[in-house]
Amino acid sequence: MDAFQTFGKLVHVQRLSDKWQLTNVLIAVLGANLDAELNNGAHMSNSGIGDVMFSNFIGRWWKNRLIHTCFGVAVKFPVGEYDKNEPLNIGENRYVLYLPGFFFEFRYPLEKGMIFIDNAIGLNWRLENPDTDYDDHDVFVFNLILTYFTSKDCKLGFFVQPDCEVALNKSEWKGANQHDGDFYTFGTGLGVVWNIKPGTNVNLKWTREWYGRDLNNGAFAPEINAVHFMWTYTF
Repeated sequence: MDAFQTFGKLVHVQRLSDKWQLTNVLIAVLGANLDAELNNGAHMSNSGIGDVMFSNFIGRWWKNRLIHTCFGVAVKFPVGEYDKNEPLNIGENRYVLYLPGFFFEFRYPLEKGMIFIDNAIGLNWRLENPDTDYDDHDVFVFNLILTYFTSKDCKLGFFVQPDCEVALNKSEWKGANQHDGDFYTFGTGLGVVWNIKPGTNVNLKWTREWYGRDLNNGAFAPEINAVHFMWTYTF
C-alpha cells in the first residue's frame, strides 16, 4: 500500500504551575490518497478526509526543561469518509482508545545544535466496526523519535522514528476468532521539521513498515509506504 496523508494539528497548552502543564491536542486527517496492490493483482485506490483524534496529557519538566514526561489518554473518532461497500476506506468506522499513553523527552545540547530523544509507549484499544462485525486485535505500541536540530533555536531538525506494534489479543470477525494474537510489525520513519515561528511548525515524514509476522487465516501483514505532511499550531 502507498499513501500520502495531510494532517492538521491544533495544540492548547495550559500552565498549571512552574513545572506542570496540561496539553490538549486535536489531530485531523485533512486529506489522504491510498493505493493498494493485492497479491492476486487487483488494484484498489481511494481518497478523502480521515478520522479525528483528541488527546489530553498532563506533564512535568525537570533540569531547566531538558527532561519532560507526560501521561494521558487519547480517542480517535470515526468521522472520516467511509463506505461499507468500498474495500478500501480512509475512515476506519470505529473508535480507537489510546489508553494509557506515557511519553518521555530528553534534550541534549550540543556545541552546534540540539538532540531530542522522544519515547512513547501505550495501548491501542480498537473497538468493533459495526458494519463488518470485525473487532481488530488491540496492540502495545513502542515509538522512538531521534531528532537533530541544526541550531540552538531549534528551527530546523531532521529525525528518524522507529516503531513497533505487538498484538495483545486475537481479532474477531462475526464472533469467530481470527488466530492472529501473535501478530507484530516493525517500521521506520524519516523526516524533517521546520519551526517557522514560536507555536507554528510543519513536519514532512516518510514511513515504511519493514517487517511483520504474517496474519493467519490467509491474510498477510501489508507492506506500507506513506508520506505524511503535518501543520501544527500551538497556543
